[in-house]
Amino acid sequence: MNLKAAFLFGAGLIAGVILSGRLGSRALCRTGDMTSGFSAQEIRQTEVIVGGWIHNALECRIGGYLVDGPAHDGAASIFVTRHGEPSIFASEKTTTLFDRHRIVYQWERAGLISYAAYDPVQQAWIENRDYGADGTVDARTTEIAGRLPKEEMRVGDHWLAIVERDGKRGTVLNGRFMSIAEARAELSANRPQAAQRAVER
Repeated sequence: MNLKAAFLFGAGLIAGVILSGRLGSRALCRTGDMTSGFSAQEIRQTEVIVGGWIHNALECRIGGYLVDGPAHDGAASIFVTRHGEPSIFASEKTTTLFDRHRIVYQWERAGLISYAAYDPVQQAWIENRDYGADGTVDARTTEIAGRLPKEEMRVGDHWLAIVERDGKRGTVLNGRFMSIAEARAELSANRPQAAQRAVER
């Protein structure tokens, strides 16, 4: 399970426990252990994603939203749900926005920003990833119903499809399978030649 899938799984668990009302009555605010009834594996996964405060959470109802966070000072985290679906999660490490159980924006403080948007022309969800958070989209995944997701990596001015051969991930350039690093080196080597030909014309 990749990190994003694990995060969605954890968010779904939390949304489920909030909706089920395991923390007590329907008072405006209440405290309790949100992992009550979870399996050992679910508890570990939720602790990794959300933090240890999940065992001593404060939940308050604000209009149609439920807001959960640590019952005591110390952990900078908040989890917001609406109608049993995750809406916002923020912590010291990440900020995440959801739309119907899909992550539409995520900022990992370690240096990754990703955002997703729906393209009505392709009828596809496209997730863009900016490694290093420098404002440049470095990779993207296109999801169309009924098809396998298409992963691509930006190498210079080219978008190269990520494929898997014999258990290895890479791309195909000029009919040859190679790693992304090899493709980057080959395209970089060809760039001066192309520029020189353009000058000669």
